[in-house]
Amino acid sequence: MTADEPRSVPVIVVAGFLGAGKTTLLRRLVADPVVGPGLAILVNELGALGLDEELIRSASTSASLRTVQLDSGCVCCALQGDLKDALAELARPPSSSGRAAPTHIFLETSGAAVASEVRFRVGVVGPYAGVHAEAVITVVDAANLERARGEAPELFEDQIECADLVLLNKTDLVGPDVVARRLEVIRAIAPRATILPVVAAEVEPRLLVGAVPLDGGGRAAVEPEGHAAPPSRGHGFGSVAIEVARPLAREALETLLEEVAERVYRVKGVVDSDEGPLLVQSVGDQIELEPLPEAMRAARRRLIFIGVALDAAELRARVDSV
Repeated sequence: MTADEPRSVPVIVVAGFLGAGKTTLLRRLVADPVVGPGLAILVNELGALGLDEELIRSASTSASLRTVQLDSGCVCCALQGDLKDALAELARPPSSSGRAAPTHIFLETSGAAVASEVRFRVGVVGPYAGVHAEAVITVVDAANLERARGEAPELFEDQIECADLVLLNKTDLVGPDVVARRLEVIRAIAPRATILPVVAAEVEPRLLVGAVPLDGGGRAAVEPEGHAAPPSRGHGFGSVAIEVARPLAREALETLLEEVAERVYRVKGVVDSDEGPLLVQSVGDQIELEPLPEAMRAARRRLIFIGVALDAAELRARVDSV
């Protein structure tokens, strides 16, 4: 590469099951005053939901943070052309702005994405988009590891197996003995990956953009030519987004989230309540209702339910009854 040629921008894939803490990790990254201003973010949602991108942008220290969202369900199922165009848009220096190309692109996959397929497709389109696959970081929910493994065992193991770095998140919600057992499970699946126990996805940002090896301790990088894509594996997850036009009672909302937890794996959204606007995050019996960040005050009021074989009419009725 000569001085006049654009550099290839490294892409770091952020994988992990539904609700593991991927968006929390990216919000920390873009909020970092040193690392954040150089990043660009590609968000892949399960359905046309849009909330994760809004959450990430609201945490950024830079008004010029560049983000792109793909609403294709998961990148591993998307047309390669959409992925190539999105990565090329982010990698290209903004015209007439004087700003440089990003130092790194972080690709947040949907919780139902097959991480090995995402990594493969980034490798395939990379030469045409001005990027290359650098690493895979997988976030694992320590409190819900067994449930995630039971819901989709192949998907869960794939997300860990292809990781260069695994963040065992939410370790504060379980005891030391449980953490030790979770680490044993992860090591058995990905013996060459680096594994870090963390709380609230808190990790040194510079580690994620400079100290993660390309090959995960020995694995070869994906070549763009001459390799067949891994077979696509359906995940079965779907989403239902329900608009919420009126304020909800916080206590009744918590009860609703508790009652649907057995059938609905993940709930996220923004609602008005009797205590003010709330950011809703729920995974199983982990329910977080937080004041809405000021930067998201104009966000659409809705609840997004993610799971398998969801009954939209029933969920709509349940929300209406709150």
